[in-house]
Amino acid sequence: DNNKVYGLISSHPAACLAAAKTFRNSISTMRLNFIRKYVVAVIKASLVSYIKDANLRGSLFNTREIHSIILLVYTNFFINYTKLLKALA
Repeated sequence: DNNKVYGLISSHPAACLAAAKTFRNSISTMRLNFIRKYVVAVIKASLVSYIKDANLRGSLFNTREIHSIILLVYTNFFINYTKLLKALA
């Protein structure tokens, strides 16, 4: 089997678009049936605990989300931007 799966879990839109460009794909041409079929196994194979234990949400999994979310990997990973915002002020 020669299939390879690459992905990115990020809250940053530019990172997601850069990944799509790198993988020579666009957000609008993602193979949603392929993602639906394999995403759970890919997430569970992660070596990063907060990814491995993440909840998958969105229309691919029939969960109701705001803003028409297709796939959301909810990791509960908190990022505190307080120091960054102070440095930028």
